[in-house]
Amino acid sequence: MFDHLFKPISVNGMILKNRIIATPTGDDFEEKAMGGGAALVIAGHAIVEPGRSSFASPEEPYPFAKYEREETRKKVLKIHRGGGAKASVEIFHAGQDARTVDYAKGPSALIRPDGVEVKEMDEEMMEETLRWYAETAASAKKIGFDSIFLHFGHGWLPAQFLSPHYNHRTDIYGGGVLKTEVVSHFGFWRQ
Repeated sequence: MFDHLFKPISVNGMILKNRIIATPTGDDFEEKAMGGGAALVIAGHAIVEPGRSSFASPEEPYPFAKYEREETRKKVLKIHRGGGAKASVEIFHAGQDARTVDYAKGPSALIRPDGVEVKEMDEEMMEETLRWYAETAASAKKIGFDSIFLHFGHGWLPAQFLSPHYNHRTDIYGGGVLKTEVVSHFGFWRQ
């Protein structure tokens, strides 16, 4: 029934020792990787845009900032010590639901029930956020993560653009499911 579960697999050139992936929950990264366990361990989350993307606090530290990098690197080392497991990190942006000190970004403008203004993202704001995604991914790779897990679910920023519940725009970025030219323009698949 599970003939392939414990067999190696290649994912975009990365060889995983089996097909078990540990979710980004808890701080027991080493334990998830040890004893022939998970082949890929997702080491928690990383905010994309400091002060604008955390769902917990506007002061949540950016894990790749100068004084946070070493602590973030320890997660990679813990996972790699666990018997051949690969290390990944979940990167995300809470968009209109972010905890911020001034305003949040989203597909459409609104005032949240807690009184925070959500600014409709123009192309300049979109490019800024895209640069943060790229910088975060590059920083994760630089300190040793083997892969990046893009958290586009649970109603975060990318899902907000895809949902007609949140996205009330009438321009090319509106209407729920993004048009192909928008996705390619902003390079979601770009290196």
